Amino acid sequence: MIKVNLVSKQSKSRSTSRSGRGEGPKDFAESAQLGVSFSQLKQKKNLILNLLIILSLPVGLIYYERQEINKLKNKSNLISAEVADLDQALNNKKTEIENSSTLKEKAKELTNKISILKKLARLRIREIKAIDFIQGNIPEKVWLKDLNFKNGELKIHGRATTDDELSAFIHSLEKSKYFSGVLLLQAKEERSVEGSIKSFEISCSVEVD
Repeated sequence: MIKVNLVSKQSKSRSTSRSGRGEGPKDFAESAQLGVSFSQLKQKKNLILNLLIILSLPVGLIYYERQEINKLKNKSNLISAEVADLDQALNNKKTEIENSSTLKEKAKELTNKISILKKLARLRIREIKAIDFIQGNIPEKVWLKDLNFKNGELKIHGRATTDDELSAFIHSLEKSKYFSGVLLLQAKEERSVEGSIKSFEISCSVEVD
């Protein structure tokens, strides 16, 4: 009788032990599945954020270009108005200039100022025309980040999907009458959601008639 009881207890112990070991892989599989789902959600979130950033670049560029064009037009109008005032002042002084050496010197200074202002006015108009040219001739797969005019020089920062697109953009600038001395200062490869892109910087001079 004692022997039978011992065998029964051993059978129960083994059964319990096997049942405990059977639950381990199932729990592990469920944990792994939850980890994969979380990783996929995180990847989708990052993808959506990257797409939003890329889509915002063209909108920002259009807004920037419109703002710059409005600023340049306002400056051009102010300069034109000042030139007109100076021309009128010069005409008013012509009679006095003939009889006064002092007034002749002042007239010379006034003439120089008018010449400088007219040159600035032409430069502003050229800048507006240059931006219009870029907008009309930029390739489909090239977009700009920044345009910076300074002392007759223009620096262009942007991105292109391929080398051919970037080369086509540079070639259009070289053929334009608005630019000279077109130089590719920098072109480096970057990675994005859509793949490999080229980040570039171009320098050129804005021609003045």
